[in-house]
Amino acid sequence: MKSKKESSSPSHGAKPAERKTRPVRGTRSSKHWAYSNMNDDQDMDIDASEARSLSRDYRDDLRDILDAANDDSGVSRYRICKQMGIDSGTLSNVLAKRRHFSLDKLDEMLGLLGYRIIFTRDK
Repeated sequence: MKSKKESSSPSHGAKPAERKTRPVRGTRSSKHWAYSNMNDDQDMDIDASEARSLSRDYRDDLRDILDAANDDSGVSRYRICKQMGIDSGTLSNVLAKRRHFSLDKLDEMLGLLGYRIIFTRDK
């Protein structure tokens, strides 16, 4: 009769079974990493949501302004949301490009931070 230790251990010459891996939920996919390492002449398949996240818009500028306000004067995003009477989750969704602010809310937030919106006409 074999002991428990002998029966459970693989033979010395056998290779261990190869593990299949897959990306962990919430981590960057290989497409994102490939994008940062690509040359300009290479193509990459991206869907519409990824294309939106790669293009810069007012929400990226708003994030920069909020970060600068926090660094300069210690004003947190939470505090700004409380002053405006909006949920901090709303601001999170706007900055994640899942939602938009109305022009009035954007103007109010920028006003609290010492900025204003100016429209100019192209010539």
